[in-house]
Amino acid sequence: MHIKEVEVHNFGPYHGDHRVSLDGGRPVTLIHGENMRGKTSFLNAIRWALYGTALDRFKRPMERTKLVNRDASESGDWKMSVKLVFDVDGVPYELTRHIQPWLNAVPRRDADFDERVYLIKDHEHKKPEEIAPEINRVLPERVSRFFLFDGELLNEYESLLADQDRQEHGIKEAIERILGVPAVENAIADLRTGLRDASKRLQDLLRQDNMANALGTSLRATESQMETEEKDLEDLKRQLDERSKEQRALQEQVQAYATIQKDVEELDRRNAEIEKLRAEEERLHADRRDALAGAWKDLLQPALEGRLRQLEAAEDALMQQFRLATELETKIKMIDDLAQRGTCPVCQQAAPNRDAERAELAGKLQQTHFDRDKLAEVSASIRKLRRVQGAGAAQTIRLIEERLAQILVDTTHAELERDKVHDRVKNHNTAAAARAYQEWEQATKEIGLLQQCIKDRTDSIRKLEAQAEDYRRKIAGLSGIAAASLNREVEIYQQLIELFRHGVDELRNQLRKAVERDASEIFRQLTTDKSYQGLRINESYGLTIVDAQGSDVQVRSAGAEQVVALSLIGALNRNAVRRGPVVMDTPFGRLDPKHRENILRFVPRMADQAVLLVHGGEVDRTRDLACIRDDINREYEIERISSRRSRFATTVG
Repeated sequence: MHIKEVEVHNFGPYHGDHRVSLDGGRPVTLIHGENMRGKTSFLNAIRWALYGTALDRFKRPMERTKLVNRDASESGDWKMSVKLVFDVDGVPYELTRHIQPWLNAVPRRDADFDERVYLIKDHEHKKPEEIAPEINRVLPERVSRFFLFDGELLNEYESLLADQDRQEHGIKEAIERILGVPAVENAIADLRTGLRDASKRLQDLLRQDNMANALGTSLRATESQMETEEKDLEDLKRQLDERSKEQRALQEQVQAYATIQKDVEELDRRNAEIEKLRAEEERLHADRRDALAGAWKDLLQPALEGRLRQLEAAEDALMQQFRLATELETKIKMIDDLAQRGTCPVCQQAAPNRDAERAELAGKLQQTHFDRDKLAEVSASIRKLRRVQGAGAAQTIRLIEERLAQILVDTTHAELERDKVHDRVKNHNTAAAARAYQEWEQATKEIGLLQQCIKDRTDSIRKLEAQAEDYRRKIAGLSGIAAASLNREVEIYQQLIELFRHGVDELRNQLRKAVERDASEIFRQLTTDKSYQGLRINESYGLTIVDAQGSDVQVRSAGAEQVVALSLIGALNRNAVRRGPVVMDTPFGRLDPKHRENILRFVPRMADQAVLLVHGGEVDRTRDLACIRDDINREYEIERISSRRSRFATTVG
């Protein structure tokens, strides 16, 4: 497919009629335009003309009311159309898609528009029911992502390449579709239909034989169950395809909301921090109230301490008298015990008379004036005063005040940071971000369940096929000459099915090897590090960079991921069953100048026709385009007329 011309009327920012020629003898057309000028709208115009669908940045279908130019619609002109002029293998085509409101009413939803599609092939008008099949034969919608893509598709491939433990089923299926695998699988489905038909005819022939009839009945039941299982399998595959599409759209939203989600998490963290600080502040206020309740004790502390010192001095004096009296009483008792015994308990000699010593000790004891009741009274007073002693409330309150002051500072800082984050997210639908992530997780789980169901159903069909084959073999042993040809027909169908199954597996292996080889070759051309050996591909078409030693490179930069993704897309285009034009929107966003130059040099060989939609931050005309100047067919500039209008201006060619 080679696009020669694109004509748009009131599509997006293109008010009125605009015509862009892509025809010429050179492969590359460049369309320059800054952000918000209409580059993505031009890509969407081509997609809408082909399939009737335009996609927003989250890969969701856009409403028709949002596609029509605002100035035109506000003036009452709701007509919009896109015309593509292209050829396929030398056969000319003209495709026009046109919408306008029913009965000239103001449309509110898609159903309010009357859509007409016209296709002229080789100067012959196609019937309306023939148009969609013809377009899908030329460039199937399910593989159009490899021909019409933007930087978001590169991000999608980067996710595929980065997470090889969870390869996306939809991408793998689309890759195999562009490489022609489903055509062989469809042949197997046709052979199964032929096998069932031949088997039924054989069963009808063998009903006269009781044994054969019984086996035929079992065979029919098995084939009927198998047919039901196959229908269920197709339904599961359809559900998986639809859910995978939804997951891809949700994944785009999740990626777009990633920054918002981080801010939401930061907002939650700040709110939790503030709540914790306020809870601590409330607890400290309660502690301060408790401390103040006992502060009166600290006010009495100076007077209490003076009286306590007096009592403690008195207690010390009384204790000295108590110890002296106790010592004297002990000595007097020892003299009395010795006198009463009459002999010394150690040497057993007669005890000397110690009356004089005893009298002296008794006199000293009398002079001590020790008062036991007084000592008990003083000790009791000391205990009472100590119970009234202050608890250090002043120190406690001072520490509490210091912590409260710090909490005020911390809370103010946290509130300021929270307000900054809140200002960043207040204009975004944070609930939608959280909902998108939850829906993406749910879709991922459902995809896993569907894939397991498909595997289980496939295994069940294989068992039923083996059982049916066993019945056919037994029937063949019982059948007579009349059924020989039908038995042979059944046998041939079975052999062909088995042959094609092995063929599909072999085709997949060969295609993966071809894609790996071409992707490695392209990667070596694009990368600035020439020490890499190339790329290694897995069964889900995820690619890993291989270093000079043959080991996988585990850490890759964002630029490297983009180069790997472009290498894969280039290899797929090179091995595609049907080649088409490549239209790329902002593909150079994260590349350094050398990688950008390498990719620009590769673009003319990536496809027979390449249209690059770029802005000034990606490509500098005087610096970057010199390397492909001889390959450039035309250059256009999307000029801004107003916030709602843009137009194409030819700059070269």
